[in-house]
Amino acid sequence: MALSKKSLRKYTSVRAIKSERKTNRKMWALITFISGVALVVSLFLLIFYSEKCLSEECFKTAMAKCQRATYTSEINNSVWEYNVKGIVKGDCQIAVKNLDITADPNIVASLKGKEMLCYLPLNLTAAGIMPEQKVEYCHGYLKEGIQDIIIERMHLYLVQNLVQINQSLTNVA
Repeated sequence: MALSKKSLRKYTSVRAIKSERKTNRKMWALITFISGVALVVSLFLLIFYSEKCLSEECFKTAMAKCQRATYTSEINNSVWEYNVKGIVKGDCQIAVKNLDITADPNIVASLKGKEMLCYLPLNLTAAGIMPEQKVEYCHGYLKEGIQDIIIERMHLYLVQNLVQINQSLTNVA
């Protein structure tokens, strides 16, 4: 069955329109997919990305603005990791972790690998106050370990001084 020129033109134009619609659908699907990927990547970076500071100045600048940042420092044979999480209920949330410590085995057991979350008021972070300087704004196992060490040292100091006082009183009598 042969097609006339008129029906042939009509048949090819319908076919061309259907082909063009398929191409348009594929193009929109590709644009939608690329937009979705870009949105997911943007949200990921917005939520999870934090600047890696190599100096204390960089970290304190980020902390003053309470912008996401991480910093690792070595202080007195201890390696500390600081991670500014952002503003939570008007305070700057900072996670602190002791990565490594070389000291008395009791101190190592109390601190190594432990973490604490600190909620410092913005005026303290703007002043460059580090979280371990204001432990009262923190909670977690690291804070408990630091407090245990402080209490133990205070107890030792008191015991040593009581012995000296006792010796002084014995010499007087």
